[in-house]
Amino acid sequence: MKKLLACLVLFGFVFGASADVGWNNSYVYVWPGVGADVWYDLNGSDQGANFHGADLGAYALAGSLFLNSQLNAWADGDDYYTATSFSLYYRVYAQGDTPPGWSHSDSTSISGTGGNNWQAYTPGVNILNGLTAGNYLVDVFAYKIHYWDTAGGGSWEERIWRDGVDNQAYTAEFQVIPEPATLSLLGLGLVALAKFRRRR
Repeated sequence: MKKLLACLVLFGFVFGASADVGWNNSYVYVWPGVGADVWYDLNGSDQGANFHGADLGAYALAGSLFLNSQLNAWADGDDYYTATSFSLYYRVYAQGDTPPGWSHSDSTSISGTGGNNWQAYTPGVNILNGLTAGNYLVDVFAYKIHYWDTAGGGSWEERIWRDGVDNQAYTAEFQVIPEPATLSLLGLGLVALAKFRRRR
């Protein structure tokens, strides 16, 4: 009986702690190195464009496309977040290839936005690094961990998966194209080849 009571108390403690936190609307935004950020919804709908299914555009080889996130959450009572509690997990791969393992960008600070609401940003990651020309997919999901005592002895993890289903990532696509100079050289080469064939 004592063991059963202890289990019930522990269950109630964990359930109560986990019930005092949750996600607010959170976003991914991309920046190509110039111009303005372009924002996409993860679990919200106020940006007007969903990250899942988005075409992020075409970018020059050896260019930049920085992947960032604004992750918003709430915590009541004794529950709290730390500066590094939030992460954006991502993976980039060519269309048709098997997805690789996950990488992640971790928050470095958080700020209160009123009430029991908190906001964190993850540093931008250039997802074009090391890519060759082609069509690519980028998968993402959001992650946070909160604590429920000041000594950090208890914690709970939560993720934002697409449609709330575990392991269903949000997926967008983009293209990497040769730089204009490369395309010009290729065009000149084709013209020269055509002239050479005519002479023969």
